Amino acid sequence: VENAHVTAGLACQMRSSDEFARLIHEYGVNLVRQRFAQILERAHARGELSDPANVTALFADIGPALVHARVLFSFEPVDEAFVTELVDRVLL
Repeated sequence: VENAHVTAGLACQMRSSDEFARLIHEYGVNLVRQRFAQILERAHARGELSDPANVTALFADIGPALVHARVLFSFEPVDEAFVTELVDRVLL
């Protein structure tokens, strides 16, 4: 959350460098999706989720997409209240 502006700037740079975009995808996007996959698999094992394979990539993309939209378009703060609402009302 503290680095949302930095992340938005890096996203802009990805448009001008294919190599940078590849590295971000490999070491950023893929690792985050793997972490979410593990979380969702545990939820599935507890019976809280029917099929984690259907939502893993989408689930991992929703939070960052909303943070970036807030930083780039609405210029509203990405503060604790926003993160709490994101988790409680969207992700859960």
